[in-house]
Amino acid sequence: MTILERPSADPAPDDPAGLLDDDGSLEAPPPGPARAVVVGVVTALGSLAAPILLALLSWLLDERSAGSPWSSVSAGASFWLLGHGASLGGAGALSIAPLLLTAGAVACAWFGVREAVRGVAADGDLVAGLLREPILRAVLAWWAGYGSVALLAAVLAARGALPPRWLSVPIVLLVVPGLALLILLTRLARDEPHTVGERLRFVWLPVTVRRAIAPGLRAAGVLVSLGVLVVAIAVGLSWDEVSHVHAAVGAGGVGSAVLIGAQVGYAPNLGMWAVSFLAGPGFQVVDGASTTWSGSRGGLLPLVPVFAALPQPGDFPAVVPLVALVPVLAGAYAGHRAVRAVARLSSVRTKLEVALAAAVTGALALGLVDLFAGGAMGTSQLAAMGAPAGWLTLALALELSVGAVLAALVDSWRLRR
Repeated sequence: MTILERPSADPAPDDPAGLLDDDGSLEAPPPGPARAVVVGVVTALGSLAAPILLALLSWLLDERSAGSPWSSVSAGASFWLLGHGASLGGAGALSIAPLLLTAGAVACAWFGVREAVRGVAADGDLVAGLLREPILRAVLAWWAGYGSVALLAAVLAARGALPPRWLSVPIVLLVVPGLALLILLTRLARDEPHTVGERLRFVWLPVTVRRAIAPGLRAAGVLVSLGVLVVAIAVGLSWDEVSHVHAAVGAGGVGSAVLIGAQVGYAPNLGMWAVSFLAGPGFQVVDGASTTWSGSRGGLLPLVPVFAALPQPGDFPAVVPLVALVPVLAGAYAGHRAVRAVARLSSVRTKLEVALAAAVTGALALGLVDLFAGGAMGTSQLAAMGAPAGWLTLALALELSVGAVLAALVDSWRLRR
C-alpha cells in the first residue's frame, strides 16, 4: 500500500522549485489540511446517513409511526452515537453499543482517514517521534472534521427521545476514529516505515510481544465468530419460540424489518455473551437471570425475540464445563500462529513467551470489546446486561494460555523428533 507521496528528488537546474512533472507540466502541490477536514466531514456524514435514512424510511412507510421527520432524524443520530459508544438517556437508559454498527463505522472511518492522507508529502520532520509533520497535520485535520459531525449528531439526538449523555460524547470522538487511525498507522509502519516514528512502531515492546499481537487478535476474532455461530444455532433450535415473541411484539412491515435489523446489529454482542458462557463467567440479561455452567436462572425478560432462544431455567448437566475446551482450542490456534511468527529454531522459552503473549493479547482484546459494548437497556432490572468484563478477561487469559502453551510445547517436541 502506497498512499503517500515520496519525498521528491533534487529538482532539475531549470526547475529550482521542483514544481514540474517529468513532461514539463505544472505539478499540483500536495493536498493540505483543508482537504483532510472535508474528507473527515464526508466520512462521518457517510456513516451517519445510513441510520438516519433508515429511520426516515421507517417513519414514511409505517402507517403506525408517530412523531415527525425530525424525531426520526434524532432517532437515527442517537443510534449512530450508540454505535460509537455513547450512552443514551431520556426516559430510560441505553448504553449497549451494537458492535456490527461499530465495525461498519470503523471501516468507514478507516477509508476516510486513508483518503485524507493520500497524496500527502512523506517528508518533513518527525513530530515528537510520532509522525512526519504533513501527515500528522492531515490526520488531525481529518479528526477535527469527523469530530464536528459527531458533535452535530449529538445536537440532533439531544432533540429526540434518546438524547446522549454528554459525559459519554468524548468516547464518540475517540474510539472509532482512534481505531481507524490505528489501522492506518499499522499499514504505514509496515509499508512505509520512514513516515512513522519509533514510538508508533512500538519498537520499545519486546519482539515476542510484537509478534504475538496479530495471532492474539486472530484468536479473538475466531472466538467471537464461534460465539455468533452458537447464537445462530440456538435461534434455529428455538425458532418457534422466537417467531412467537416476534409476533407478540406486533411489529409489522417496516417495523418488523427494523426489529430484525437491530437484532442483527447486536449479533456480535450476543456472540460475546456466548463466549463468556464458554469461558465460564456466563452472562445475564436481567438482574437475577443469569446463564452459567451451573444452569440458567429465569427472570422476566424484555420482549426481544432473540431472547426466546435462551436456555430454559434449570440446572445443566455436569459435562457442560467441557465447553471450556473451545477457548482452549482457540488458544492453541493463537499459540500455533504465534510460534510461526518467530524463527523455527528459536528456543523453547522464546516460543512459550510469544505464545503466552498471544493468549493474553486475545483475552485483553475481548475484555476491552466487552467493556465497550456492554451496558444497560434500562435503569432497574436491565441496568447491567451481558458478560462481566473483568472475570471474562481473567478466564479467557487462563484458558487461552493453556492452549497456547500446549501448542508451543507440541511444536518444540515435533522439532526435536
